[in-house]
Formats: sequence, structure tokens, C-alpha cells
Amino acid sequence: MTNRLCRLPEHDLILHVVTGTHTGAEAIEFFRGLDATCAMRWLSYFDPTAELSQLDVASLPVLKQVIAEKRTELFGDKPKAHLIVAASEATARQFRFWRQYFGHGDENAVRIFRSLDEAYDWLGLPKEGRAAVTRAVERP
Repeated sequence: MTNRLCRLPEHDLILHVVTGTHTGAEAIEFFRGLDATCAMRWLSYFDPTAELSQLDVASLPVLKQVIAEKRTELFGDKPKAHLIVAASEATARQFRFWRQYFGHGDENAVRIFRSLDEAYDWLGLPKEGRAAVTRAVERP
């Protein structure tokens, strides 16, 4: 599993690219490691190789708590959007199932998209931002 971050402060955006098998422990560690440089809108891209079947149910309450604490630490009472792009149908199904559990109870709750273009449109990302994200996603 790979978690790769690309910071795009000029677009108020942090890109999180996930590839390969993803476990609960890895997800928890990733979110705990975010710092003040990540206080931007989040766009998590789960590429077609992302596999979430190893994200065990027992880790979900801890992951939910860690994400909520990190969002409060970074954003206080003014949370920013967290968008997920699930490139595979299997990953999209898992996120749709978990969405109700992980919602943050505000207008910026986690939003799930099937394509980067849909996420770009929702974010209102300009052409330069779209190109920067696309390049970062395609980078090995």
C-alpha cells in the first residue's frame, strides 16, 4: 500500500493518492501523521489498484475518531471539504457503505466521486489546478 501526499496550497488542496492494499492500521497511522501543512481541502484518490478488503471492521471506530480529532485540530470549527475519488467500482461501493458512518455532520462532510473530473467540478478547480492534480495522480 502506498499513501502519497501532494500539497497544492495555491489551490487550497492536498491530494492523497492511495494505491495497493490498504489496512486499518495504515489508514490510522496516515491520518495521525497529518500536520498543519495539511490544513487545506482534502482530495483522496483511490486508484484502480487500491484494495480496501484488509480494512478490518474493528479499526473503523478508531479511524473515525482519529479523523475527527485531526479535522478538529487542523480546522477547528470551520472544517474544509474531504472528497474521495474511488476509481474502481468495488472501492466506490465500500465508501458508499461507510459514508454514513464517517460523515462529519456538516456541509463539508465526506463526498464520494467516481472520477477526478466530478471532484474538480465540485471543487470549482481551475484548469491549472486540474492539470496539477492530474499530473500528481499519474506520477509514479
